[in-house]
Amino acid sequence: MKVEHRLLTHGICPIDGRIDYYEIVVEASKLVKVEDIETAVSYHRGTIQTQESMCQALFAEISSAKWTLIGRHGTQTDTKVTCG
Repeated sequence: MKVEHRLLTHGICPIDGRIDYYEIVVEASKLVKVEDIETAVSYHRGTIQTQESMCQALFAEISSAKWTLIGRHGTQTDTKVTCG
């Protein structure tokens, strides 16, 4: 079984103070409750942290899944971070 969940969220860049938007992809080979994913993402939504630290924090909360955050920084750079 392969399950994939997709969400949108945002954070505040600690370097320039701008809002960065992320598409989150959560992949699992067993049941991970959507409610648990949403709770973890909601806790970090709008916080001041890098994309890398947000990905690590989400993975620390639900380590049974692979987390990927795809973010847009400014107008030029797309960044993809994967944990797990």
